[in-house]
Amino acid sequence: MFRKYLIIAAALAASACSYGSAVDVAPMADRIAQPVIPAGDYCAAKGAQGAYEIHSEDDCAPIIWHAEARSYTMVDTDTPSDSVTAAIVALGGGVYAAQYETPDSKGMHEINMVIASGKAFAALAPLGDAELDAVVKRHRKLVFGRDGKRATVASGKVEDVKAYLRDAAGEALKLQRAKGEELSVGVLDKQGTPDHPASPSQVKDIESVKALAEKFTPR
Repeated sequence: MFRKYLIIAAALAASACSYGSAVDVAPMADRIAQPVIPAGDYCAAKGAQGAYEIHSEDDCAPIIWHAEARSYTMVDTDTPSDSVTAAIVALGGGVYAAQYETPDSKGMHEINMVIASGKAFAALAPLGDAELDAVVKRHRKLVFGRDGKRATVASGKVEDVKAYLRDAAGEALKLQRAKGEELSVGVLDKQGTPDHPASPSQVKDIESVKALAEKFTPR
Protein backbone atom coordinates (compact mmCIF):
# COMPACT_ATOMS: atom_id res chain seq x y z
CA MET A 1 0.00 0.00 0.00
CA PHE A 2 1.14 3.53 -0.79
CA ARG A 3 0.40 4.76 2.72
CA LYS A 4 2.33 1.92 4.36
CA TYR A 5 5.18 2.48 1.90
CA LEU A 6 5.38 6.11 3.00
CA ILE A 7 5.46 5.09 6.64
CA ILE A 8 8.44 2.83 5.93
CA ALA A 9 10.16 5.44 3.76
CA ALA A 10 9.72 8.06 6.48
CA ALA A 11 11.28 5.69 9.03
CA LEU A 12 8.45 5.93 11.52
CA ALA A 13 9.43 2.63 13.06
CA ALA A 14 13.23 2.52 12.68
CA SER A 15 15.86 5.16 12.05
CA ALA A 16 17.83 2.67 9.92
CA CYS A 17 15.27 3.29 7.16
CA SER A 18 16.62 6.81 6.59
CA TYR A 19 19.85 8.77 6.17
CA GLY A 20 21.26 10.00 9.47
CA SER A 21 23.09 13.32 9.71
CA ALA A 22 24.51 15.32 12.61
CA VAL A 23 24.58 18.27 10.19
CA ASP A 24 21.34 20.22 9.92
CA VAL A 25 20.60 20.44 6.19
CA ALA A 26 17.31 22.28 6.73
CA PRO A 27 17.90 25.52 8.65
CA MET A 28 14.89 27.83 8.31
CA ALA A 29 16.55 30.05 5.69
CA ASP A 30 17.15 27.05 3.40
CA ARG A 31 13.69 25.53 3.65
CA ILE A 32 11.20 25.92 0.82
CA ALA A 33 9.19 29.11 1.30
CA GLN A 34 6.17 27.85 -0.64
CA PRO A 35 4.65 24.36 -0.64
CA VAL A 36 6.06 22.04 -3.29
CA ILE A 37 2.75 20.18 -3.40
CA PRO A 38 -0.58 21.42 -2.01
CA ALA A 39 -1.85 19.95 1.25
CA GLY A 40 -4.48 17.21 1.10
CA ASP A 41 -4.92 13.48 0.68
CA TYR A 42 -2.35 11.76 -1.54
CA CYS A 43 -3.55 8.44 -2.92
CA ALA A 44 -1.76 5.63 -4.74
CA ALA A 45 -1.64 5.74 -8.52
CA LYS A 46 -1.51 2.23 -9.98
CA GLY A 47 -0.83 1.38 -13.61
CA ALA A 48 1.40 2.80 -16.33
CA GLN A 49 1.56 4.82 -19.56
CA GLY A 50 -1.39 7.03 -18.75
CA ALA A 51 -3.77 4.20 -17.79
CA TYR A 52 -3.67 4.92 -14.06
CA GLU A 53 -6.21 4.00 -11.42
CA ILE A 54 -6.33 6.05 -8.21
CA HIS A 55 -6.73 3.89 -5.11
CA SER A 56 -8.55 6.51 -3.09
CA GLU A 57 -10.80 4.27 -1.04
CA ASP A 58 -8.19 3.17 1.50
CA ASP A 59 -4.66 3.79 0.16
CA CYS A 60 -4.09 7.45 0.96
CA ALA A 61 -1.83 9.53 3.19
CA PRO A 62 -3.02 12.92 4.50
CA ILE A 63 -0.37 15.64 4.12
CA ILE A 64 -0.52 18.95 6.06
CA TRP A 65 1.52 22.07 5.16
CA HIS A 66 2.78 24.41 7.93
CA ALA A 67 3.59 27.78 6.32
CA GLU A 68 5.36 29.38 9.30
CA ALA A 69 7.62 26.36 9.91
CA ARG A 70 8.01 25.61 6.18
CA SER A 71 7.35 21.95 6.86
CA TYR A 72 4.91 19.14 6.14
CA THR A 73 3.27 16.61 8.43
CA MET A 74 2.54 13.16 7.07
CA VAL A 75 -0.34 11.86 9.16
CA ASP A 76 -0.37 8.21 10.22
CA THR A 77 -4.12 7.64 10.46
CA ASP A 78 -3.65 4.28 12.20
CA THR A 79 -1.35 5.65 14.92
CA PRO A 80 -1.55 9.47 14.99
CA SER A 81 1.28 9.71 17.54
CA ASP A 82 3.59 8.25 14.85
CA SER A 83 2.89 11.08 12.41
CA VAL A 84 6.06 12.80 11.17
CA THR A 85 6.72 16.49 10.55
CA ALA A 86 9.54 17.16 8.10
CA ALA A 87 11.34 20.30 6.93
CA ILE A 88 11.83 20.36 3.16
CA VAL A 89 14.88 21.58 1.23
CA ALA A 90 15.50 21.44 -2.51
CA LEU A 91 18.32 19.25 -3.81
CA GLY A 92 17.77 20.17 -7.46
CA GLY A 93 16.06 18.51 -10.41
CA GLY A 94 12.74 18.11 -8.62
CA VAL A 95 14.35 16.10 -5.80
CA TYR A 96 13.86 17.25 -2.20
CA ALA A 97 15.24 16.24 1.18
CA ALA A 98 12.73 15.78 4.01
CA GLN A 99 14.44 16.18 7.40
CA TYR A 100 12.76 15.18 10.67
CA GLU A 101 13.33 13.64 14.07
CA THR A 102 11.77 10.57 15.71
CA PRO A 103 12.07 9.04 19.18
CA ASP A 104 14.71 6.69 17.71
CA SER A 105 16.83 9.44 16.13
CA LYS A 106 19.53 9.32 18.82
CA GLY A 107 20.36 13.01 18.38
CA MET A 108 20.63 12.67 14.60
CA HIS A 109 18.55 14.36 11.94
CA GLU A 110 16.68 11.76 9.89
CA ILE A 111 16.47 12.45 6.15
CA ASN A 112 14.56 10.89 3.27
CA MET A 113 14.24 12.03 -0.33
CA VAL A 114 11.17 12.66 -2.44
CA ILE A 115 10.47 13.68 -6.03
CA ALA A 116 7.61 16.13 -6.46
CA SER A 117 5.82 17.86 -9.31
CA GLY A 118 2.43 19.54 -9.56
CA LYS A 119 0.09 17.65 -7.25
CA ALA A 120 2.01 14.36 -7.10
CA PHE A 121 5.10 12.99 -5.41
CA ALA A 122 7.09 9.82 -4.84
CA ALA A 123 9.10 8.88 -1.74
CA LEU A 124 12.40 7.19 -2.60
CA ALA A 125 13.22 4.00 -0.73
CA PRO A 126 16.53 4.49 1.13
CA LEU A 127 19.60 2.54 0.10
CA GLY A 128 20.63 -0.48 2.10
CA ASP A 129 23.76 -0.34 4.26
CA ALA A 130 26.10 -1.92 1.69
CA GLU A 131 24.83 0.23 -1.20
CA LEU A 132 25.15 3.33 0.97
CA ASP A 133 28.77 2.48 1.82
CA ALA A 134 29.60 2.64 -1.88
CA VAL A 135 28.17 6.17 -2.04
CA VAL A 136 30.02 7.23 1.13
CA LYS A 137 33.38 6.44 -0.49
CA ARG A 138 32.73 9.13 -3.12
CA HIS A 139 32.22 11.92 -0.58
CA ARG A 140 35.59 12.45 1.04
CA LYS A 141 34.82 16.03 2.15
CA LEU A 142 32.44 14.62 4.76
CA VAL A 143 33.23 12.81 7.99
CA PHE A 144 31.07 9.74 8.61
CA GLY A 145 30.23 7.79 11.73
CA ARG A 146 28.17 4.65 12.26
CA ASP A 147 24.81 3.79 13.74
CA GLY A 148 25.38 0.07 14.01
CA LYS A 149 26.32 -0.96 10.46
CA ARG A 150 24.80 2.11 8.82
CA ALA A 151 26.88 5.14 7.80
CA THR A 152 25.80 8.51 9.18
CA VAL A 153 27.14 12.01 8.51
CA ALA A 154 29.18 13.18 11.51
CA SER A 155 30.38 16.53 10.19
CA GLY A 156 30.86 18.58 7.04
CA LYS A 157 29.49 21.52 5.08
CA VAL A 158 25.77 21.63 4.32
CA GLU A 159 26.34 21.79 0.56
CA ASP A 160 28.54 18.69 0.72
CA VAL A 161 25.85 16.82 2.64
CA LYS A 162 23.31 17.84 0.01
CA ALA A 163 25.61 16.52 -2.72
CA TYR A 164 25.85 13.22 -0.83
CA LEU A 165 22.06 13.02 -0.53
CA ARG A 166 21.60 13.74 -4.26
CA ASP A 167 24.07 10.96 -5.02
CA ALA A 168 22.22 8.55 -2.73
CA ALA A 169 18.90 9.46 -4.35
CA GLY A 170 20.30 8.75 -7.80
CA GLU A 171 21.68 5.39 -6.71
CA ALA A 172 18.35 4.46 -5.12
CA LEU A 173 16.54 5.21 -8.37
CA LYS A 174 19.08 3.24 -10.41
CA LEU A 175 18.71 0.27 -8.09
CA GLN A 176 14.94 0.40 -8.32
CA ARG A 177 15.12 0.51 -12.12
CA ALA A 178 17.56 -2.44 -12.19
CA LYS A 179 15.08 -4.46 -10.13
CA GLY A 180 12.28 -3.58 -12.52
CA GLU A 181 10.29 -1.86 -9.76
CA GLU A 182 7.84 0.95 -10.52
CA LEU A 183 8.10 4.25 -8.68
CA SER A 184 5.35 4.46 -6.04
CA VAL A 185 3.57 7.74 -6.84
CA GLY A 186 0.84 9.41 -4.83
CA VAL A 187 -1.43 12.07 -6.33
CA LEU A 188 -3.80 14.57 -4.75
CA ASP A 189 -7.29 13.11 -4.44
CA LYS A 190 -9.90 12.52 -1.73
CA GLN A 191 -9.52 9.71 0.78
CA GLY A 192 -12.57 7.49 1.16
CA THR A 193 -13.97 7.98 -2.35
CA PRO A 194 -14.25 4.92 -4.62
CA ASP A 195 -11.21 3.91 -6.66
CA HIS A 196 -11.35 5.55 -10.09
CA PRO A 197 -9.38 6.23 -13.29
CA ALA A 198 -6.97 9.14 -13.04
CA SER A 199 -8.13 12.44 -14.47
CA PRO A 200 -6.11 14.04 -17.28
CA SER A 201 -4.53 16.47 -14.80
CA GLN A 202 -3.61 13.63 -12.45
CA VAL A 203 -2.05 11.66 -15.32
CA LYS A 204 0.01 14.73 -16.23
CA ASP A 205 1.35 15.13 -12.67
CA ILE A 206 2.05 11.41 -12.20
CA GLU A 207 3.99 11.20 -15.43
CA SER A 208 5.84 14.42 -14.60
CA VAL A 209 7.14 12.81 -11.39
CA LYS A 210 8.24 9.73 -13.31
CA ALA A 211 9.91 11.91 -15.97
CA LEU A 212 11.89 13.73 -13.28
CA ALA A 213 13.07 10.37 -11.93
CA GLU A 214 14.22 9.37 -15.43
CA LYS A 215 15.98 12.69 -15.96
CA PHE A 216 17.72 12.42 -12.61
CA THR A 217 19.16 9.02 -13.55
CA PRO A 218 19.78 8.99 -17.31
CA ARG A 219 20.40 5.57 -18.81
